Amino acid sequence: MDNASRSMPLKRRTLAAFAAPCLPLTGVGLPMVIYLPPYYASTLGLDLAITGILFSAVRWIDLPLDIAFGHGIDRTSTRFGRFRPWMVAGGLIMLLGLYLCFFAEPGLSPLRAFLGLLVIYIGFSMAQVAHTSWGQALSTDYHERSRIFGWWQTANMIALLTLLAVPPLANWLGPQLGFAATASLGIHAMGLVLALMLTPALLAVALGVPDRQSAGAASEHPHGWRDIWQALKQPNLRRLMLIDLLASL
Repeated sequence: MDNASRSMPLKRRTLAAFAAPCLPLTGVGLPMVIYLPPYYASTLGLDLAITGILFSAVRWIDLPLDIAFGHGIDRTSTRFGRFRPWMVAGGLIMLLGLYLCFFAEPGLSPLRAFLGLLVIYIGFSMAQVAHTSWGQALSTDYHERSRIFGWWQTANMIALLTLLAVPPLANWLGPQLGFAATASLGIHAMGLVLALMLTPALLAVALGVPDRQSAGAASEHPHGWRDIWQALKQPNLRRLMLIDLLASL
């Protein structure tokens, strides 16, 4: 993709296709953390302290995965594109993780819970890193990149508000449709909504977003661990990461 084509304004349908995966990816953030731990510790019978330890342990394991996946994406060059294979693979792994986490049966063991969480976060990290990296590669123009990530952020906020409402909405509508209003109904509804959104979102981004790197694009300027260390030495980057950490906490 030459510089001229990369700086042209993207069509709205391309931006919509790029933003589509935000809907299921957001579900592995705040909605999952709000609803799954108390569900595991009550309905599924997992000890509350163990539940907290498992969620914390998986997130710590997830930290170096982002770097590893970014490292791999930097070196990827296929006829299907640079970001598309990682995005699709991460989404499919997430689909398995959704089944393991949101449809677990009572009597869940700590090991089974850990494996389910690990699978969903591996898929999430792979897809999330590929997705955000893909966004910055769509254009070299400063204002066009702002437009791209404006669509991205808007889709995230819509998805967040929508997904947080799924469990209470399911428990409100459930009795009217003949289902008992239980914690399981809300969790299963959220898992089903995420799974139903994930497949078309992957198709939209895979078929509707350009990913046209030259054959040698991934190897012309390979990045190593030394480059990551040099980047971390930048004061502005350290401030940005600190702000992001405090906001997340």
